Amino acid sequence: MYLFSTKIFTFATHFKQIITMKKFLVLISLALFLSVSNISLAQKVVKLGHIDSNELLKIMPGRDSAYATLQRHVKELEATLKNMKAEFESKYQDFINNQSQMSDLIKQTKTRELQDMQARIEDYQDKLK
Repeated sequence: MYLFSTKIFTFATHFKQIITMKKFLVLISLALFLSVSNISLAQKVVKLGHIDSNELLKIMPGRDSAYATLQRHVKELEATLKNMKAEFESKYQDFINNQSQMSDLIKQTKTRELQDMQARIEDYQDKLK
């Protein structure tokens, strides 16, 4: 019985040593891998560059036609806004000039109409920004 327990104890001791050695080898392998990967990363050169975007846009093909289309669109939007404002002004002047001849119901209706027009103009201006 003593011999059997000694063999179990010896086996257990060797087993612990084997596990400890495996852990040690794993740690050494991991350290070696990390040091090698850091060396390879340190050898890479970081390249930085600078691009002048204005010069790049100037030499792009189709820039002139795109710019002309944009300018036409801007002019159309500005003309629409100008027409909306002119219509509002004419209706407002009409309201002011004929206010004394209008009934209360018509005044309220015209006032609501003018407020709605002004709100549409403001929304349109906000969308243009």
